[in-house]
Amino acid sequence: MCATAEVINVEGKRVDFKVPASDGIEEIGSGTYQRVVIDLRSSSECLKNEELLTQRSA
Repeated sequence: MCATAEVINVEGKRVDFKVPASDGIEEIGSGTYQRVVIDLRSSSECLKNEELLTQRSA
């Protein structure tokens, strides 16, 4: 079985992929997949702040 991913669109931080899958003879399926690029540092800080707020209100 083989699957590859091809970037088909980039819009800001969003990346769209086309993903066909093959059994070695013919295509057995395909689909699209979307991911969003994030800044780990700022996301981690936001999660920590949210966790602190949740702990204070509990």
